[in-house]
Amino acid sequence: SGTMPQATDLERRNTSKQEEGDEDLRKVQLEKQLKLIELNRFHGYNATLKKPGQGEVTQLDYMTNSSKHLLGWLALASFFATPQGIWCFLLGLWVCSGLSPPDAPLTHPFSTLVISTLVTSFFSISTFVPFAWYFDEIYRHNQLKRCQPKATWNQNKPLLSRSEVRLALSSLFLAAILSSTIVLLHFHFPGLITVTFDPISFSVKDLSFLVASTVGFFLWIDFWAYVSHRFLHIPFLYKNFHKWHHHYKQPTAFVALALHPIDMLIVQGGVFLAFFFLPLHPFSLVSNLLYVHYHNVVDHSGVYFESWIPWQPTSLFHDDHHLLFHVNYGQTLTIWDRVGGTFYSSKKKYTEKTFSW
Repeated sequence: SGTMPQATDLERRNTSKQEEGDEDLRKVQLEKQLKLIELNRFHGYNATLKKPGQGEVTQLDYMTNSSKHLLGWLALASFFATPQGIWCFLLGLWVCSGLSPPDAPLTHPFSTLVISTLVTSFFSISTFVPFAWYFDEIYRHNQLKRCQPKATWNQNKPLLSRSEVRLALSSLFLAAILSSTIVLLHFHFPGLITVTFDPISFSVKDLSFLVASTVGFFLWIDFWAYVSHRFLHIPFLYKNFHKWHHHYKQPTAFVALALHPIDMLIVQGGVFLAFFFLPLHPFSLVSNLLYVHYHNVVDHSGVYFESWIPWQPTSLFHDDHHLLFHVNYGQTLTIWDRVGGTFYSSKKKYTEKTFSW
């Protein structure tokens, strides 16, 4: 019995040494990751069009094939949660399907608005939450995969108790109202909405329209994203509205939609403007809204990702916007920031009080 305390002390010393060794290893890995992030920042900020594999993709490709497939399906499902509200077109199909009187939007506009808003909100929230949660789990369990590896996870609490989650859900509800309003306008003022539902053939004319419509809508969304975002960084607007979003200096997936209602109306309202002046095909809407929504969540995930698409910057581009505040306003194309003089420069010092205006 006299030897037991000695054995216990030995075990404790060995355990302590093991823990110290693990901590030293973790620090080495963290420093290595920080250097790797800086290397990718250097590569990413020295090319207008990122070449696939230009960064350390082989070292930062953390997702297995199976998880990539899962992510793809989640992205497809999350399309129904796009803030721009593609569900407004499903409402149109619902109205025309005989499930409701064909003239319901005309005879019962308020009821149609309420029902469509509730339906849209339900499906938006039920698809967005698991999609964002998926990235949350990657961020939570993999510190060395983060754009900011030194950031800590302090969100071990019920989902709805997190402020960014509540804000995201309210943004989806607001988007549902906007979407339903667009539908009502379409029924009450035929021809006001420039979206065409005519069948498309494989003629040169139709295919040219499809391509032009898709590219045009993409450029408009991206241009408006830069203009409206930079507009929201005017000192007054930033301090009173947009700062809600920048409260999250180390963003996670739910932060993608964690916006002040005024912020949401400005950003999404501009996207809706295209429905009134730009001839659009439903495919143009589907492809662009899915693309934007997917990358918006990825870019806010806090996890380092590289896209195989040459013009899509790494997730580090927007993560740096949250880290440094008044820089990198663009969403997809970096050309707007380059022309506007707001592209990241290692020679500049960035703080929350150093505005770009």
